[in-house]
Amino acid sequence: MSAHPETAQDEEKKEKKKLKKIKLDIVDEGDNKSFPKHGDKVVINYIAKYYGGAQHKAEVDQGAGKQFTIGSKQVIQGWEECLTADKMSLGSTVKIKMPYRLCYGYHVDLPLEQDMLFEIELL
Repeated sequence: MSAHPETAQDEEKKEKKKLKKIKLDIVDEGDNKSFPKHGDKVVINYIAKYYGGAQHKAEVDQGAGKQFTIGSKQVIQGWEECLTADKMSLGSTVKIKMPYRLCYGYHVDLPLEQDMLFEIELL
């Protein structure tokens, strides 16, 4: 028996399931008009912390923010999912609790299975 190719509906179900594992709290709603989509170039400020509270990394300290194209795999998967879920508009700030598998996974020196907390501002 051959496997069925995934449909767009199957992909959408997978994405919704992943997003259920991300806890997103809106701090500032932004303009509620300009929502980023796949392929858009965006700039964000962010602070990344381990779930225990110790700071891991911060782009806000660098000045100009982090610029990337959504869908180009330049940032962690969970960020792209939050940015394209129609919850973050231009100028918004969110706090996100994210499972390690949607963060850095096994690719950096995080303690195994260490969830992360992020504060992201869409500039």
